[in-house]
Amino acid sequence: MRLGFIYFLRRADGLIKIGYTSDFSKRQRHLTKAHGPLEVIRVINGDKLREQRLHYQFEALNQFGEWFRDDGRIVELIHALPDGDEFEVFPTEAKRRFAEGEHRLVAEASRLARELIKSRGVRLGISTGRAAKLISSELGISFWIFETIVKGRGQTISAHALDILRRALPKELLEHRDELMAEVHAVENDLPSPMMARLEAAKSNQKAARAMR
Repeated sequence: MRLGFIYFLRRADGLIKIGYTSDFSKRQRHLTKAHGPLEVIRVINGDKLREQRLHYQFEALNQFGEWFRDDGRIVELIHALPDGDEFEVFPTEAKRRFAEGEHRLVAEASRLARELIKSRGVRLGISTGRAAKLISSELGISFWIFETIVKGRGQTISAHALDILRRALPKELLEHRDELMAEVHAVENDLPSPMMARLEAAKSNQKAARAMR
């Protein structure tokens, strides 16, 4: 993997960009034109994989894209990062096993996220896109990060995000089961269907949203 520079820049509104480039000076000039004066917090050696790991490490602070909120500790953590390509210290075979293990975790996270979206879409009678936005908001994961997880595009996944997804899916499925049992009870006792009422409400909301476009 190509070794370059991982940079940490802060713009006037306090947001911090974590990015990778092979030519920092050129990248800095381009970003300054787009965002105004930028404070250079730090520049370290690294590759794209390390950049992605840092994005996941700070995902709870993600505002959008590669920009992160300053929680008062992120700068301290940035200065504590070791310089250099941390993966070069591993022998080739160890790097291969590490990459394979990360790939399995990414695949598991993608599966969990897709199952969540599927269940939520069925439960509420909404599109997968709408379900994804609801879930990412509820879990406290930025929609940009959640989309990356769903599509399995990341090369790594944080332990925090994976733990959230592992806990969320059983909870979602149990709630779905309880709703189905309530539906069965309603049918058996000739009561109004709670599921149909919810689906009708969702359809009405969708119609209202389309009418406002």
